[in-house]
Amino acid sequence: MDNIWFHGTSQYFENWANPSISRPSHEGLIPHSFVSMSANLRYAQLHKGPYGGVCSARLLPTSRTLDLRIRTEDSLRLWRQVRSTSLGQQYSGLGTADEWHMSCNTGSVLRFAFSSEKEAPELFAQQRIVHTASVDSYLRLQATVYVQNFTRRWIETLIGPIRSMGYDAAICNELEKTIGATASTQLFIFNVEHLSRPDWVTLPKTQPI
Repeated sequence: MDNIWFHGTSQYFENWANPSISRPSHEGLIPHSFVSMSANLRYAQLHKGPYGGVCSARLLPTSRTLDLRIRTEDSLRLWRQVRSTSLGQQYSGLGTADEWHMSCNTGSVLRFAFSSEKEAPELFAQQRIVHTASVDSYLRLQATVYVQNFTRRWIETLIGPIRSMGYDAAICNELEKTIGATASTQLFIFNVEHLSRPDWVTLPKTQPI
C-alpha cells in the first residue's frame, strides 16, 4: 500500500477532508462518498479541469483496503449486492463471478454497459447531444452533467457499499478509452486520515474573471 496516488482537483488545500455526500457540487454533479485517486498521473489530470492541479499522497498501512482485482469472499459479497440493485440488474456482463473478477481487472466494470439502447433511451439521447458540436453550448453542458451523473451513480453503486463493509478504501482498475486502452489502478478512499498529507505536483491556477 506504499504506492503514490494522484488526485486531480480544481481546489488547493493543505489537508485532506473526508468527502461530503450531502449536496451536489456547484456544477450540479452528484457528490461521491469517497475521494478518488489514481496510480496514473494522466488519469488524475482528467479530473482537474482547465485550471486545476494535481496532488499526490501515499495510502498509510493503517488503512483497511478491499482490492477488487483479487478474488476474495468480500469481493464476491459486493458483487452479489451490486447484482441485486436496479442498475446492477441492467448491467450487461456481470452475470457470473468470473465476469465480475475480469471486469474489475480490465477496468470495464466502472463503465456501465447496457445490452441495448432501448434499456436507457434518455441516456443515449443525452450522449448524442454531448458529441454533437452543432448543439447549443448550454444544452450540451446540461447533457454532459446528465451523462456524468449517471456514471457517478453507477460508480457509487459499485464502490459506496464497501464503506459499510468496514473498509477505509477500495482499489479497482478503471479503463478510460479517451487516453488509450491501458487501464489505471484507482483508489477510492472513504477515510482520508489514512492518507499522507497532499504533495502538490502542479498547483491550481487562478481562473480568469
